[in-house]
Amino acid sequence: MPKTMTIDGWKLSDFPIAYGPEDYDDARKEIAEKVGPVSGVKTILEWGKPRYPGISDIDFFVVFEQESPSMCIPPSVKLSPKTQYLMKHKFLVISDKHLEDLLYMAPWITYNNPEKLPAIYSKGEANFKKINLSDEEERILNLMFLYEQNEQMVDLATCFHNKSLPLRHILALLNLAKRVVQKANEYCEQKIETDLEARLAKIIKNWFKTDIKEMLPEILYLVEEAARISFTAPFSFADAIKDKVSYVKLDEIVGSSKNRVKNSNNNVFFTSFAYNKLFTDLELTPKEALEASLKMYKKFKMPGKKEEIPLWITVQPYLASVNLTAYFCLEGGLLADRFRKDIFFSGDKFPVLDYPVIAKRTRLIAGLVDHYIPREGQGTQGKGILFGASFFNYLYRDETLKRKLLIRYIKREYFQKLVMLFKNNQR
Repeated sequence: MPKTMTIDGWKLSDFPIAYGPEDYDDARKEIAEKVGPVSGVKTILEWGKPRYPGISDIDFFVVFEQESPSMCIPPSVKLSPKTQYLMKHKFLVISDKHLEDLLYMAPWITYNNPEKLPAIYSKGEANFKKINLSDEEERILNLMFLYEQNEQMVDLATCFHNKSLPLRHILALLNLAKRVVQKANEYCEQKIETDLEARLAKIIKNWFKTDIKEMLPEILYLVEEAARISFTAPFSFADAIKDKVSYVKLDEIVGSSKNRVKNSNNNVFFTSFAYNKLFTDLELTPKEALEASLKMYKKFKMPGKKEEIPLWITVQPYLASVNLTAYFCLEGGLLADRFRKDIFFSGDKFPVLDYPVIAKRTRLIAGLVDHYIPREGQGTQGKGILFGASFFNYLYRDETLKRKLLIRYIKREYFQKLVMLFKNNQR
């Protein structure tokens, strides 16, 4: 199979390789043998299950002793190309002290019970404790994680828009779409109707038996359907929390900000550069939000650069912003400071979820970021917390000229274009 292929104008890449369960076992053994002896490693936990050999990846927490001075996997630890393929992602590095907090961050990852995570290497018992949550607290945490998981699927709309299909990545996102639908229908009254799960199961079952050209129409259908789901889920999320939201005045949590934008109409807008979202109180349907987002997909050139930089801002209901506004209420720290710089807004208040468990979750995440992120600057490979919300990746970046120019571009030009677009979309 070639690395890339073009069929009917669609560029295909990242083709799955027909590995079997025994290859995953070999990868686990290699990881245990090479990563286990690293100084400070206490245990290696696997999360998630590779249900589709050759397509699924395997993910691991590398748990270090709390007193370990470096907490990193050195570059000298080199995994075979096959194991790197089966892993696909970096290791998630965390200390033994913070391991028990995972249930607050991502209930799905820990199956609501951290003790169920299997260890492929261990020289000490993992420091997991079962956190007792009420049914309502567990529901709220799962709703928050539902929203965060859904955010990973925005790539589907841009892939479809650009006629580019990295197939293994696409299949992973389609499987994620299936889980998002399952959880949305479990925790939200506003259900998502779709035939994606049944059709995805059929295409995966026959993946290595069927010619890719024959499968392409079905793949395109599933990508378009999953993109629709990714814009429907935030509306289900917003509906599920609408009676649980209170509002906080902007000046109380943001203070005086140069990022306040004047808006000629009365609609409220709020966007974050780090999250590439625009939240609005306009009464849009998921379909209209998807169409508006695709209209705003732009590429532009930076001064002195040849390549074009894509800018993709997705439109979502205003209440969905509670996933971010929790961090504005923090008294300090990297997350609070970064978000105060990154937001652009009209209106005078933000929605927040006033739940003690959300406040605790937010403080835990902020504490982990403050603990781990400064070490990233010391050259530690693969260091940091990558679960929870996707914006953690942005926290590793310095205030570069590229970033400052992008922010200026959004504030001066792009935001006003968004305002005009929404004004035209009003019904």
